[in-house]
Amino acid sequence: MMKPLHFINLAIFTVFSFLGINAQSLSISTPDSLYLNETSTDIDEEFIHKTYVENVSTDSVSVNWEIDSLSYPNGWSLSLCDISTCLVLDDQTTNTFKLAANAESELKVGYFPNGIAGSSYVKVKVNALGTAEEPLYIVYKTDVDVDIVSNIKTLYSNKINVYPNPATSILNVAIETNGNEDVVVELIDILGRTISSKILTDNVTSFNTSNINKGLYLINAQIESEIISTSTVIVK
Repeated sequence: MMKPLHFINLAIFTVFSFLGINAQSLSISTPDSLYLNETSTDIDEEFIHKTYVENVSTDSVSVNWEIDSLSYPNGWSLSLCDISTCLVLDDQTTNTFKLAANAESELKVGYFPNGIAGSSYVKVKVNALGTAEEPLYIVYKTDVDVDIVSNIKTLYSNKINVYPNPATSILNVAIETNGNEDVVVELIDILGRTISSKILTDNVTSFNTSNINKGLYLINAQIESEIISTSTVIVK
């Protein structure tokens, strides 16, 4: 007599469990290769490449990502953000975070071309730690052209100095002006949040960076709400 089907399914499950054969814990919400082709019309423009890694298992998973391959033009600034943090690439190239069952985390690469045309290639390896699963790979490819025309930005582009960079405790911003403009200087994190804002006094201002998180930040200088300069700064 043929055994009931549920006994056969139970036997197969038992064999797979004994051999340590499990379903993949992680999945990627988009194709494993992403391409971005943009034209930068502003020196402070940021481009974003975003995908999501999802924990499709019923248990929490420790997820690790690390940069497998990285290339981009000199003068660009790149960061990679997950659910727990944002890191400046080249400064740090790996991170581990906890992902609850059925939860997801974005893996977002941010590009600041800083007015420089070029191409970038970022290959990220993603692992579920403590498992025998094969790693996942995500490739971010970017081509950026530049078409920037701004009289006010040209006027001030060579008159702004941000130092030291990287900064540890104090960050100074010096701007040469004719004394008639009110210049607002903002310190902004990688998520676009304004950490501090100051009005320039005697052509210089300073920010205390000793009590903020390490990572990549932007310095925006504005006159009459028009951004005249954006600089990227690393806080260590």
